Amino acid sequence: MKRLIPFCTVGLAALCAVPAQAVPVDCWWGDPRKSDGLKPYNCDITRRIVDGQKYLDVLIPGVNKHFSLRMSYEKKKDGFGNVTWYHRGKQLPGFWQFDKDGDIELGVKGYKTNFAFDGMQFVNGMKGLSATPAVRETSAPKEVLSDTPFVF
Repeated sequence: MKRLIPFCTVGLAALCAVPAQAVPVDCWWGDPRKSDGLKPYNCDITRRIVDGQKYLDVLIPGVNKHFSLRMSYEKKKDGFGNVTWYHRGKQLPGFWQFDKDGDIELGVKGYKTNFAFDGMQFVNGMKGLSATPAVRETSAPKEVLSDTPFVF
């Protein structure tokens, strides 16, 4: 670590820069064709802009995955589009779409694993809003939760 500090002060800040504050987001990872489908995980997503291009950097500690995404629309009204995955020095073509729950689901062409995340949590987190907090699966019965008072 001591060797890294002088190296970073020489002017190579791009290599040593700390990414912006990551947003904690509910996400899912797995094969949607299998019976257990996509499994829930905790993710950290950071938005990064390089040469005017927007990227999402994703970290999923539960499955030891770290990759970047560059999403584009086919047509904004369609609600789906193309994505380029950047993982381990490779650029992988893929797709994105809204799933039945309104989450953003992404896949890589030629691979069986998909990734999904709650887009509203990410957007709210980027704006500093606490609405739509990350929610994990719970073992509490629904009857107990139905008695919980809500304040609007």
